[in-house]
Amino acid sequence: MGGLLASALVFFAHDLLWRPMIAFFFPGGQLSEVSRFRLPVLGRLLVVFLLVGILPPVLLVSLSWQRAQALLTAPNPQAVLDNLLILEVFILISGVVASVGLAIFMTRTITGPLDRLQAAMKRIQGSDFDVRVPVVSNDELGYLSERLNEMAAGLEAHRKVEQELAVAWTIQSSFLPDEVPQVAGWQLAATLEPARQTSGDFYDLIPLPGGRLGLLVADVADKGTPAALFMALSRTLIRTYAVEHPTQPTLALIAANRRICADTQSDLFVTVFYGVLDPASGALAYCNAGHNPPYLLRAGDGGAVEKLGNTGLPLGILDTELWEEARIQ
Repeated sequence: MGGLLASALVFFAHDLLWRPMIAFFFPGGQLSEVSRFRLPVLGRLLVVFLLVGILPPVLLVSLSWQRAQALLTAPNPQAVLDNLLILEVFILISGVVASVGLAIFMTRTITGPLDRLQAAMKRIQGSDFDVRVPVVSNDELGYLSERLNEMAAGLEAHRKVEQELAVAWTIQSSFLPDEVPQVAGWQLAATLEPARQTSGDFYDLIPLPGGRLGLLVADVADKGTPAALFMALSRTLIRTYAVEHPTQPTLALIAANRRICADTQSDLFVTVFYGVLDPASGALAYCNAGHNPPYLLRAGDGGAVEKLGNTGLPLGILDTELWEEARIQ
């Protein structure tokens, strides 16, 4: 019996001394992956119950039995009874002290991590994702602490991505036209709803010499920040070459494609519909480089619908000049 008690006391003393050193030996956490000598919370509670709930009564019964046997042969039974009373009082007092001490110890080993977890969750709720909970055991509470730390780190990384995307969208939106140009005899409108905070979709309305207007609708084959950067490059090049070739959309796309293929090493490409509108005559010369075909609705022809289909490959795939120009009136 004494060996069992000593073993239990050594275990809890070792556990009490080991916890402050865990952070030194496991600075990155992952203590829950160490399965050797793992004692779950339920096991700890059972050990405490054994020590304070079962062991004292067993000791009292065993001692009483031994003293009862001694009374049968003792020349002074009263002395044996006095000795038994003193021992029982000592065992009871020791049991109470041990019970209180172990109860305080177990309460701190359970409620302490729970309090830290609760405080960390409140900070996370307040968008403080830098919080980390110290992992001091490899039981369920240690595992929960590690998972909370991983969650906080993931939320922090997600917030940084969201901030980067917000900045990218601010930059991207600055490339879009601030206002739709006013063209006599024409009503123009444009809007953009990206699938994410940043995307590769963009449009442009390019004033050209002779009162013409360049109509550009394009989409980079990706989403997110890479697509936004590729969009900025493509939009700048197309706009530049559109001014150099104000009446020939084919030449503008050929020049832009040549520069995109020469200056980029990514697997991205951009589909483009680019047309040059002559408001005076109503003529539209266009190239469709792999983009979803726009629809032309003719109000004066019974609502007939005409698709402005592809006339070439998307930009950024091949350094080629295989684009054709189409015209509608």
